[in-house]
Amino acid sequence: MTDDRPEWVTCVARYSPGAWFSRPRNETWCGQSKTEFKFLDWNHAIGNALNRGRLTVCPDCLRAVVNLLENQ
Repeated sequence: MTDDRPEWVTCVARYSPGAWFSRPRNETWCGQSKTEFKFLDWNHAIGNALNRGRLTVCPDCLRAVVNLLENQ
């Protein structure tokens, strides 16, 4: 992932119930450590899309979660 992407492309925090405190607070699904705005979880990202928000999910975060779901 590069920082050369548009400002509306946003990472998703890697939140897992019960595991939140065992992960770095700024870790995202694509492995970046973000201190600026990020979606708090996938529900936040989906809610944004359903409400026609201007932000979109980082393609690397999306790829990471699709990989996880496909390999379960």
